[in-house]
Amino acid sequence: MGFNPARFPRLAEPAPAPGFPADSRPASIAAMPTRVPPKTPLPDPETLALQALAFLVGDEDRLQRFLGLTGIAPDTLRGLARDPAGLGAVLDYLLGWEPLLLEFTATHELPPESVAAARRKLPGGENTYDPS
Repeated sequence: MGFNPARFPRLAEPAPAPGFPADSRPASIAAMPTRVPPKTPLPDPETLALQALAFLVGDEDRLQRFLGLTGIAPDTLRGLARDPAGLGAVLDYLLGWEPLLLEFTATHELPPESVAAARRKLPGGENTYDPS
């Protein structure tokens, strides 16, 4: 016994809702769910902190405020970038002033909570430091 197409009649196309135009696509395609683009992975904590440091250094006013409030000397910024605890301090600074945090996360298209999550993974955060 072979395939008999007469046993599987096509279902009638549904009528469009009043006030809405009829979909020109076939029903089988129109009923398919739309694809959600994949989420962009968040940068690792060190990378995020380096981006934050570059963000601060990239604007003279932000840099001067950062240096003034933290007491960090300008000639130690390179060393700060190589020190995981120093990078944690940079994220602490961002987390301490919400307008700056929101400006940074908007610039880098990140959710604000990603900075706190990254901070917890660096030395001095809530979790123990794991360099791997």
